Amino acid sequence: MKRRVEPASDLYALGHFFLFLLYTGYTPPENQPERSWEEELTLQPEVSSMIRRLLHIDQGYADVDEWLHELKAFIRNQKMKKSSIPSS
Repeated sequence: MKRRVEPASDLYALGHFFLFLLYTGYTPPENQPERSWEEELTLQPEVSSMIRRLLHIDQGYADVDEWLHELKAFIRNQKMKKSSIPSS
């Protein structure tokens, strides 16, 4: 029996993949109890929100297009912030 293809499961896996990538540079403090990724990683609120939605902690994305729209808006805003910083 084949499983039905569900984009939501791909988005969920993408959320875990992002966390894997974000943790590659993370070294936990010694003798500290394990904490959640939201406590351990310093992320911009928009990134944290996207990951929470990818992992279905918060309301998940309806489809890939909804996530891509949010991701592109985030990247566009980051570029605008970067270009508005005066160079020295």
